Amino acid sequence: MNRLSFILLVVLAALTIATSTLIAQGEGTQIVFVDAQAAINAHPAGATASELQEQARVEVNALQTDLQALVEKVNAGTQLTPEEQSRFQQLRTALTDVQQRYAEQINTTVQPALEAVNAIIATIAEESDYDVVMDSVVAGQQPQGINLIIYAKPDLNITQQVVERVRAANP
Repeated sequence: MNRLSFILLVVLAALTIATSTLIAQGEGTQIVFVDAQAAINAHPAGATASELQEQARVEVNALQTDLQALVEKVNAGTQLTPEEQSRFQQLRTALTDVQQRYAEQINTTVQPALEAVNAIIATIAEESDYDVVMDSVVAGQQPQGINLIIYAKPDLNITQQVVERVRAANP
């Protein structure tokens, strides 16, 4: 009788494992996409951070243009005067300082938007029973992505839903 019980127990365990595997495979994984940058930009802090990024771009480009003029002069075989050498060093220092200052300002400014967007995405994922939410730009849905995803149905993009919730939470 012990041997029969053991065999019956093994058969029941095998059936349980097989059934749970079939059920798990039948459910499917829910994967959706969101353009996280669009959602961040919909938040007031994200919009402010975008404005700071534009200011940084303008200021950095001006410094780089001035630096490039001196570099081209050296590349043409002209030796820089002591004043130009001093200006070159000042421009390099200013460029580094400006980049660091703006990076810190932008990171601090955007933080509330990041937290809000992440919370909204998590809430939507839980409400809709999504297993994975991928950033569409990083996944390759945009030209600058790294092409992790070759194709996805357009209705898997939840960006508009996230943006609407961000705007509703931050009128």
